[in-house]
Amino acid sequence: MVLSWNAAAERLYGYQAHEMIGQSSLPLFPEDRAEEWSGLLDPVRRGITVRHFDSERLRKDGTRVQVTLTVSPVLGPDGSVVGVSSIVHDRTETFLLAEAMRQAEKEAAESLSILDTLQSSAPVGFSFVDREFRFVRVNEKAAAINGVLVKDHLGRTMAEVIPQFWPQLEPSYKAVLGRGEPILNVEVASETAEDPGRLHFWLESLYPVTVHGEIIGVGAVFVDVTEIKEAEQTQSDLTKELRHQALHDSLTGLPNRTLIIDRVEQMLVRGRRNNVTTGALFIDLDNFKDINDTLGHRVGDQLLGEVARRLTSALRETDTVGRLGGDEFVVLTEGLPGSGGSEETGQPGEETPADTASIAVAERILEALRGPFALGDNQSLHTVTASIGIATGPRPTAEELLRDADVALYEAKAAGKQRYTVFQPEMRWAVESHVELQKDLGRAVERDEFLLVYQPIFEIETSAVVGVEALLRWQHPVRGLVMPNEFIPILEENGLIITVGRQVLIRACQQAAAWRKAGYDLSMSVNVSPRQLDSPGIVSDIAEALEVSGLEPRRLVIEITESTLMRDPASTVERIAKLKTLGVSVAVDDFGTGYSSLAYLRRFPVDILKIDRSFIASMTSSERSSALIHTLVQLGKTLGLDTVAEGIEEPRQLEQLRAEQCDTGQGFLYARPLSPEDLGNFLRSHVVAAREQGSDRASK
Repeated sequence: MVLSWNAAAERLYGYQAHEMIGQSSLPLFPEDRAEEWSGLLDPVRRGITVRHFDSERLRKDGTRVQVTLTVSPVLGPDGSVVGVSSIVHDRTETFLLAEAMRQAEKEAAESLSILDTLQSSAPVGFSFVDREFRFVRVNEKAAAINGVLVKDHLGRTMAEVIPQFWPQLEPSYKAVLGRGEPILNVEVASETAEDPGRLHFWLESLYPVTVHGEIIGVGAVFVDVTEIKEAEQTQSDLTKELRHQALHDSLTGLPNRTLIIDRVEQMLVRGRRNNVTTGALFIDLDNFKDINDTLGHRVGDQLLGEVARRLTSALRETDTVGRLGGDEFVVLTEGLPGSGGSEETGQPGEETPADTASIAVAERILEALRGPFALGDNQSLHTVTASIGIATGPRPTAEELLRDADVALYEAKAAGKQRYTVFQPEMRWAVESHVELQKDLGRAVERDEFLLVYQPIFEIETSAVVGVEALLRWQHPVRGLVMPNEFIPILEENGLIITVGRQVLIRACQQAAAWRKAGYDLSMSVNVSPRQLDSPGIVSDIAEALEVSGLEPRRLVIEITESTLMRDPASTVERIAKLKTLGVSVAVDDFGTGYSSLAYLRRFPVDILKIDRSFIASMTSSERSSALIHTLVQLGKTLGLDTVAEGIEEPRQLEQLRAEQCDTGQGFLYARPLSPEDLGNFLRSHVVAAREQGSDRASK
């Protein structure tokens, strides 16, 4: 099948590119040449280039054209032949001239009339020398090529007239005189007087000239094949460039996955042979998506290029760094201490010498990435962190070593990012479980296996119930009840959180409306994930949930984590403003953990601050945490925002929060998350006080 067809091919054959690309090349072969191509391909399949092969081809109009072919193999990443490149030169004029010369020689074998017939009008170089290699006849074309007048050739030797050619031609001329047989397609290269500074190439065919059976000299016909040679070089350069593109990342110039796998295989082989260990470090930038979302893909690409340069500068010359795609890089280390021929020994979790050496590389990488990056047109400074997964030791295949490094990277991410983790065999189970969970989640959405539980929110001063928070659970058919920290990140990763989040909004609003009809006027708090907030449909999803359920908008509280707010503050302010037009309240969840500044907090049109449970847990044992609680509550008072304490589990915590005049709270001290039925029973035995979020604070 034809994959490429240039303008020269269109002129030669008469077919346009769109007529040939994707089609068979068989219409170009005359019937008497049909078997020729398969024979020509035999050496090419073995990686051998066939040069200057004379043949015939058919034009579109059915006429025959004489051609000279150079057929080269195109090699894939592993060195195997994956295609064929063919350069075709129209040799019709040369063919006709040679035919005429042979015919003339046949008709006048005993004379030199052939030379007289051809020399004046031949479009190619022509000459005749005697047995002493002195010029007897030369045409104008040959004289022009040699840069010497015709008259200045005659009677002089080739060594005198064309010293630049003679060393290349002498062996062939002597062979023709010695054996009495033609020698075809002798390649000669030199600059010319016509075109100095450019290397020209000729193919010269030599014929013995006989009189009465005696060889009296050598006739020569030579044609300029410079364009063919230059085309071959261009093709070679193009092949090298295509091979480079196939094996390297276009953005960073680093080896891509295909080349990395090939190099790992080679390193593993050398490791087994030399008894040394190979290591792979998977590197993933933490929160790279935030850079892309806030600054744009162009700046994201700039960051990837800078990261590639820093990684390269931090490594040894013997190490290899590549980009696997997105914001994932890999570093290959070779010659580590340890056994390259068998599995590393030692107890589970025990650090091997190879691990120690790879950890040192990981620490150099983290240090190299620690400094800020100047990005964008204004060169604003941005800090980027990375997580690294390390795998060392022999493996049967490259895929297994890279897989284990990827597993370790997953563990590093799960442990909090900005760190490295060394692979341990037991980690595979966690990843396999994660993959299985991903499959099950797809079915869970279809089978409606998710359920909501509700945790009461109390007024701290009176202990009256003022609202509930909807919390998602997964009733897995085999594992039982699965907590959100196990599946929410996966839903966020694969995008199913949009569908599930929409269902949660509708169910929670319907439940709140049902309790309202039963006489319990409670607020309903629903968590919205980062991906949901980024979704163009978030406002319409909330509006739909309110409309379907009939719940008053003022009774719905949308909870957004502080870290989500701070990813792109400007866009978040705009998005929250749109939510507020619906009449709902907005709470900042996990407040105190996201490093939001007071200036930004004033800009966010929020109503509630939910103080993170980590501060509540340590408030009675840490003066610092206690002081921070005081500061956060006072901040809420200053900004006119309600404050909610999360994770209240001890009476002492409740007493201190009451003393600080924190507005509301939730936690196991009050009640655990309850099913709708259990919460209904709970409400019947507790005081319920309807409370408008933010209104009390404004009136105090």
